Amino acid sequence: IAAQIKQMIEQSRLDRQHGDVAYQFVQDKKIKKAWVTAKQQAQLERGQIAIVALGDGYELVPTVVAEKIRQRDENAVLLLNERGNNAVDEDDPYKDFPIPDDLMW
Repeated sequence: IAAQIKQMIEQSRLDRQHGDVAYQFVQDKKIKKAWVTAKQQAQLERGQIAIVALGDGYELVPTVVAEKIRQRDENAVLLLNERGNNAVDEDDPYKDFPIPDDLMW
């Protein structure tokens, strides 16, 4: 199973060599940082790509591949945001204060 996961990641990983945006995520209760491009950052936020573990490092893969990896080993997928609608709840007291797209924590 580990060999299958490694092969899937190596065949479908996205190039983040020119990443200039720090994208932070949680792994084992620790905040980790992956350098991605602005386009990849937006894709991560929308759930179009995911962050998976490969050895001691991280790789970006399309959501379809991340779902297949998750079926084999749930712990290998570090970040996979759900594709959801951006509907605003009318009872939300902060509905007039949207979160900016460039907010980094």
